[in-house]
Amino acid sequence: MSMREEIANLRVDENLTLTFHLTDGSPVVNIINNGTGKRKPTYLSWFLNEGRELHMKTGPKSSVTYTVAQLDETLWQLMNQAMAHPVVKPMIWQTFRALTDILHQPKVITRENEFNMLPEEKRYSLWLAWSMPGAPMGRLIPCFPMNDQEAQIFLSAAEGDLEEGLKLPAEDMGVQGLQRRGLITKFMRSNPQRWYTPLMISSAASVLGMVEPQNPAVDDTSIAHKIWSQRGTVQVLGSLDRSEIAPHATDLIRRIVAYVRHFYDLTLIEVERIIDGHEQLLKEGFGRRDRVEFPAGTLGKQAFMVTVYIHKEGGLGAIVYHPTGNSVLKDWVLRYPVEVYATALKNDSCSSMADPNVTLLNLLRAVRFQSWMDRILRITRNNLPTM
Repeated sequence: MSMREEIANLRVDENLTLTFHLTDGSPVVNIINNGTGKRKPTYLSWFLNEGRELHMKTGPKSSVTYTVAQLDETLWQLMNQAMAHPVVKPMIWQTFRALTDILHQPKVITRENEFNMLPEEKRYSLWLAWSMPGAPMGRLIPCFPMNDQEAQIFLSAAEGDLEEGLKLPAEDMGVQGLQRRGLITKFMRSNPQRWYTPLMISSAASVLGMVEPQNPAVDDTSIAHKIWSQRGTVQVLGSLDRSEIAPHATDLIRRIVAYVRHFYDLTLIEVERIIDGHEQLLKEGFGRRDRVEFPAGTLGKQAFMVTVYIHKEGGLGAIVYHPTGNSVLKDWVLRYPVEVYATALKNDSCSSMADPNVTLLNLLRAVRFQSWMDRILRITRNNLPTM
């Protein structure tokens, strides 16, 4: 028999009650019609879209409508109850440790010429480990820009420089080497908004079911399902199996990488959601420069036509991410000083040749991830574990 444990229950009004349940897989929110007793199960991720509406019948010819935004107060209270459960916060911390390891695990480079044409999947890593087979030493190369404090922390860990990385023994080229030198913890303490908060929000969201499955048609592809299916193992061994979690955290980790990598430029990017971004930019004096299409699955379940623009008077650039095949969804429009895009190309290159497609993907991942984090913080009222 499958497990279903109610850990939070809130009556919204005479018509609606929300309950939160732990299960063998993803946690479930039950939407209960108080009048009929009917229950509709869903996941917390459903409530992240503030434009959604919940319709409930209150009689043969009557109904009531709730916007998701109207339910934020209830969701906050529901989350408080859920996180007070003795098993939830430990699972959040275990997920935090697992995601930290996955995020900081370097991609291995064994040939020098691989740097010239770095494979796309290795560009989505924060670290590259260059280690020749059998060599006693290698280099750990950062794939993200650093401020002065971060650079000082990095360079104090071992001999090396920012461009070619740290010279380390071959056995220290993995995430364990970073941890032994305290680099990850020091980064988190020096700039928690960049290094700690994204991981903690992602961990809490993963545990509570606010991260959509990588394949929405199959529930057991969700990271929440994989986390809670290990509940018994965690209670015995005290940790999550990273190899079980990692394949289902791929999309989430790529979004975190994009956010971390472009962290210092995000404040320079103006983000707007409008129906026809192309027409709006033409009116503002932008001219189209490049266009590329990304199929469904690259940036979620929606395919996107992405167009890069330059302002005719110079100085400004813009990108429109247009969801294809769906006239209801709004475009994502990014405007920025032109040097932001040039910097983004360099930061995404990971010491290799620039790949505009990777940067176009990462810029949208970064701004969407920031928007997603802001939404979760509004629901939880920032009531998340702190360092």
